[in-house]
Amino acid sequence: MRFINRLVSILKGVLICVILIQCKDSSTALKESQELKTVETITPIPFTDYYPSGNLKTKGQLLHDKKMGTWISYLENGDEKSIQNFKDDVLDGFQKTLYSQELYMEGDFKQGVKIGTWKSYFKDNHQLKYLKHFDNNGNSTGKWESYYDSGELSLIENYVNNQANGNKTEYFKNGQISSTGKLINGKNHGIWNYYYDTGVLQCEKEFKIGIEEGVYKQYYENGSLYKEGTKTNFEKTGVWKTYDQNGSIIETKSYRDSKN
Repeated sequence: MRFINRLVSILKGVLICVILIQCKDSSTALKESQELKTVETITPIPFTDYYPSGNLKTKGQLLHDKKMGTWISYLENGDEKSIQNFKDDVLDGFQKTLYSQELYMEGDFKQGVKIGTWKSYFKDNHQLKYLKHFDNNGNSTGKWESYYDSGELSLIENYVNNQANGNKTEYFKNGQISSTGKLINGKNHGIWNYYYDTGVLQCEKEFKIGIEEGVYKQYYENGSLYKEGTKTNFEKTGVWKTYDQNGSIIETKSYRDSKN
């Protein structure tokens, strides 16, 4: 009798082990099936679009109907037009635009806003057109530069908190300064100097937050004073004097402040 009871206990134990193994195998199979479904779910779907002529227009990938990864656009003649990177249907990563198979613009996006250094090029000769800088929030920042199509520096200005602030200098093609002054939130402020392309001072103007107000002086190309006076809200006020090239006064006029 004891032998039979012991045998029954052993058989029960074996049966339990078999059941546990089967349950484990079933659980593992279910997990693998779920993982497979997950993999299948996150696999991007290729997308292509075509011109009426049948030529390829756009190719990329969709995930849950949203643009993902690299998308390439083409002109109807087959030339690349642009390369863009997306994440969840939003521009994210390196981007570039081409013109006549040559680079026209390049830079980076982060969650839909421009970041880092952006470059643009002239379409005709592919010379650098400008350099612009953006912080990680997409705000304009740092030194911006513009160039003539022949390669010479055209403009330097500085940006802080998405506004042009600080010194701004423009140049002639020959390298001489055309104008220079200070900006406050994109508006002229303080004394601005303007020059002939020979480097000789042509004019001095005073601004107050974008409004021409204060000293005004104009010069001949030989550097001698031509005209001087003051301005209030862009209008001449007070006594204005005009000189000949020898420095002699040839005209004096008085202007009333339009506010009075």
